[in-house]
Amino acid sequence: MKRLKIILVAVLSLSAGNGYSQQNESDVSTFEIPSQPLVRSAPASSQWTITFAYQDDAKKSAVDKPSEPPKPVPENMAVRPRTITTTKTGEIIHEVTLTVGGDKLENWQVHGDYYIKYPGKSFWSAYEKPDPTQPSIGTRVVMGLPDSGFRGLEWISKDTYAGKIKSGVGECFIFVPGGRAMVNVAEPAGQKALESLPTIAYIDAETRLPMLVRAGDETRTFKFTSPPTSNQTLPADLADEIKKGDEIRAKRNAAPQREY
Repeated sequence: MKRLKIILVAVLSLSAGNGYSQQNESDVSTFEIPSQPLVRSAPASSQWTITFAYQDDAKKSAVDKPSEPPKPVPENMAVRPRTITTTKTGEIIHEVTLTVGGDKLENWQVHGDYYIKYPGKSFWSAYEKPDPTQPSIGTRVVMGLPDSGFRGLEWISKDTYAGKIKSGVGECFIFVPGGRAMVNVAEPAGQKALESLPTIAYIDAETRLPMLVRAGDETRTFKFTSPPTSNQTLPADLADEIKKGDEIRAKRNAAPQREY
């Protein structure tokens, strides 16, 4: 949580100072909604890491004593992600998740189909891309990446836009449920209120990519790194499994249809 506070200070540090002295955004007539897209999709070739922080982290740190071994993490907390590193090259997406409990999960998305290897398993579990025209009742649902590349940002819109602030890392757009009516970021009191809002998103005003998102007791910090210089290669066992699946589907589609 200490690292998270440092990040928030960096984002908010200049918003209350001279960085806003030249802006008249407190005047409703000058408040303008940014042009679309408000949030850009992840580039076709890109890589980023999301670091997760939880309110329970601070509670656990307060309970643990430096002179004693850390207490075991409860199972419901241990399964939550601590970091997710995503690498995207075209239609191939690779995610590596490290959980709070220390487990490592790996998944691949290939043309929308989702493959994941669960801890302790030697095989890949496959989930075909959902067909929006078919009912999903009774099917297994996996939270694959949406087309944008970012989960949990669907609520961001012109109606949730609250304004723009200057921070230690550049200008960013602020989004909160209720938008401008909920908080006026052009005022010091509004900027101070950002720290305690339960749901908020900071979007880089230049790149239009997410910087920080808080939803309830979870805070996600995004760090974009250098994009891949070549296409990704699937693990050999996964590539074989996909090939076999394609062959089975091809035979099934080629089989003559019975007339009734």
